[in-house]
Amino acid sequence: MTPNVEHESESKVTHGAQIDHEPARTRHEADAIAHEVIDNLRYLLAKLPHYATRNDWYMALAYAVRKRMLDGYIATV
Repeated sequence: MTPNVEHESESKVTHGAQIDHEPARTRHEADAIAHEVIDNLRYLLAKLPHYATRNDWYMALAYAVRKRMLDGYIATV
């Protein structure tokens, strides 16, 4: 007896639903950018928001903006 295994590609089929193909980390909404700035502080700069300097906040924001600019650049190349 073989187990009834559903393939991943079959389980995610949508009929008529609109799919957002833009990854969450490259969306341009304020909440997505704010979330990424906090992630950049933690994972790229190894800082907690409470202890981050103005320069740390600047760099975290600059990395978030850079990622969005690079996505546009790569799409046009």
